[in-house]
Amino acid sequence: MSEPEEVLEPDDQVDVYAELEETIGYAFTDRALLIEAVTHPSHRHESDEDFDNQALEYLGDSALNFAVASSQITDTLRTPEGICTPIRSHLTGNRMLARIGKRLKMGSYLRLGAGEARSGGQHKKKNLADTVEALLGAVHLDGGFEAVQLVFQRVFAPELEEIAAGSFSSVQGNLKGSLQELLQKAGLPPPNYVTHKPMGPDHSRQFKVSVYLQEARFGVGFGTRKQVAEQQAAAAAYHYIVEHGLAHALENPPDDKDFPELPSF
Repeated sequence: MSEPEEVLEPDDQVDVYAELEETIGYAFTDRALLIEAVTHPSHRHESDEDFDNQALEYLGDSALNFAVASSQITDTLRTPEGICTPIRSHLTGNRMLARIGKRLKMGSYLRLGAGEARSGGQHKKKNLADTVEALLGAVHLDGGFEAVQLVFQRVFAPELEEIAAGSFSSVQGNLKGSLQELLQKAGLPPPNYVTHKPMGPDHSRQFKVSVYLQEARFGVGFGTRKQVAEQQAAAAAYHYIVEHGLAHALENPPDDKDFPELPSF
């Protein structure tokens, strides 16, 4: 079992924030913005301070999405057109942001109210994800979008290197789980994956999988393994829902003629 993160005392904050700045590769001109970024709403409610990180979280969400989209059309992360949206969703989702927050040890920097601290607030995935977004919002206000891009590329380096190397399986795999989670939260049944008859010779067999949501087909995938084909089908369905919104997507599913009948070799 890993050791619990130490909650830092106020007297230690100056040095601690310097360590965080070193980790993200950015030194704040206005340190107050960084303090605001790590201030949970529960701290504001239990103190005489009139600020928390919610506004910065809102700004950081937009800044992160723009940073990812910008990287996708540059040499930083040149990605195939059909998977741009799934990759952006993968990199900006709460699951990823919580992972980044844990990597940065954001829980130890969080300024929490007493009740939230007692309930383990420094370890909660939502708090970690929200604080990462707030941190990027603070960087944007302090240094502009160029600074956000630099921090993004440094903090997300392992994930960007994986994607730039052409490894999309983890993205698609996560999206398969995300698709099911999205439907569950809306009170809908899980997706249904249908495997078609394998194609090609035995030494080069190709599987084709269709994914159905409420009896409508939302995606098709191909692969040398059924699991890979399922991941691609899930990515297509998730991509469509993200683009159109869940309610609209369910009322207006994709046209069958838009789905490929054969893999593109």
